[in-house]
Amino acid sequence: MVRPERDVPDHFLTPLVVGQEVTVCFFASYELRGDRIAAFRLAWWPPVSSD
Repeated sequence: MVRPERDVPDHFLTPLVVGQEVTVCFFASYELRGDRIAAFRLAWWPPVSSD
């Protein structure tokens, strides 16, 4: 859940407004080579407003 402390109209997920709660779901995937991360992928679902 995201609760902005200031308005962020150009946030990369959705415009954020003070007092508004937005739930954002992320998932990540990574590949290992030996003991090191060789690739990392991050994605998200569109935000769901609690209004």
